[in-house]
Amino acid sequence: MAGEYLAAAEMAGRPFVPVYLTCDVDTNLGRIETQERINSGTTKLTDAKVLEDIRSRCKLFVFECCPGLSIDITDLGPLEAASKILDFDFREIPSGEGR
Repeated sequence: MAGEYLAAAEMAGRPFVPVYLTCDVDTNLGRIETQERINSGTTKLTDAKVLEDIRSRCKLFVFECCPGLSIDITDLGPLEAASKILDFDFREIPSGEGR
């Protein structure tokens, strides 16, 4: 599934720079059960047991083909995380490496 994002960027002739958001497990568990998330009308995960299972068995997918931006959002709110992404100079990615 993740490869579809890379393929779409390549088909559009656009650079591809993945953004990886991470946080510690306890923070992640606390965030998924908020009323805001539960009532958001999205398909986001809201089951703590499922999250615990996933986090115990799986690692975050990382594209080996190109550099990306990694942000630990454990202590950040949504606006702070978005600001870090917007502040990143994607031109810093060496030519040809952002695919």
